[in-house]
Amino acid sequence: MNIRKLAAFILLDIVLISCLACNGTATLTPTTTPTLTTYTTPDADWLGPDGETLTEYVPVDGGYWCGADGHRIELINNPNATNPDWQTLLAFLQADQTDRTLYNCSTFINPDYAETLHNNAEASGIRTGVVSVEINNSTSGSLSWSYLLNAFNVSYRGLIYIDDTGSDQYCSSPFDKTINLVLNQPFRPKFLFSNNCFYLDYGYSHIVRNISVQWGEAEREYVPTDRYINGADGHFVQLINNPEAKDPTWQELKDFLEQDDTDTYLYNSSTFVCTDYAELLHNNAEEAGIRAAFVTTSFVNDSGGHAFNAFNTSDMGLLYIDDTGGYSPHPCSGDKLEIHLELGGKYTPIAIFPCQNSSLISMSESRGNVSAIYTQW
Repeated sequence: MNIRKLAAFILLDIVLISCLACNGTATLTPTTTPTLTTYTTPDADWLGPDGETLTEYVPVDGGYWCGADGHRIELINNPNATNPDWQTLLAFLQADQTDRTLYNCSTFINPDYAETLHNNAEASGIRTGVVSVEINNSTSGSLSWSYLLNAFNVSYRGLIYIDDTGSDQYCSSPFDKTINLVLNQPFRPKFLFSNNCFYLDYGYSHIVRNISVQWGEAEREYVPTDRYINGADGHFVQLINNPEAKDPTWQELKDFLEQDDTDTYLYNSSTFVCTDYAELLHNNAEEAGIRAAFVTTSFVNDSGGHAFNAFNTSDMGLLYIDDTGGYSPHPCSGDKLEIHLELGGKYTPIAIFPCQNSSLISMSESRGNVSAIYTQW
């Protein structure tokens, strides 16, 4: 890459970041706000399949996503919305005008596009999520920022990500873009429809560092790997976070583990594997008010990898808990502790609650030397 092109990328990055950070002191041109259908039985206590409420904000970095004028991005959900098929989604995007709004740091920026597209889609009966993506500029070192997209769970195609962020110059062609989001891979949106307008392709310089998909206020996250981590039945592992959860003491963590039954589930390669244990323990802990993380590792000479959990205890620091159970019923606890998890070291979890009759064989034992660690809070 030549110096001139590099300088252009860095300058545009700075403009993007300053736009995302602006407080919107200028007068805002009114945003197109969809009028929701009047439902036969409106229910203020309605919860969708992923914890959606009728209206919700979008968390990011301990705060909330905001629009150009500083208002909190607010998602308006339609209880009657359903997942679309591909043709229905394309027809909606072609008719929707969100992408035609001019990008302006004072009036309409990336989060405004994601908010408007979400609310327009829901008003049209199409179920929609929002996606927070952390992007790093590999050409300028530590420079990074967050970006907001939309997600649609399309029949027979799975998750489709749409970026409707428009141009700062008038364009007669649709500006709807789709993107294949993969952790640690380039962020490269592609036009969905024929387009002759200018759009700067960052090439391979902008890398996806984190992905968080929100369908509901409970803030559910998928766990990314090359695509996403799956359970035994193929479902995407989903982490349900509790905004009120706190880091526990070691005793509080032990008390929780002793009463939690995750480790009693039988290991079965078709129905319940290590990722299922880690997903369940994470979500149970968060529901109990205990902050938890999902951890994946790979091992030298072992292509399978492994999943377990992490807890940042207030008195003993970061502790790794492996709740992967055995193949057959057993009277002993399957809760295991790994204190010294490090690259190159052996993975050797030990029983937290020793049992004299223990002959429990777990899929987490004797996995060898750790070659990679990924932790998601």
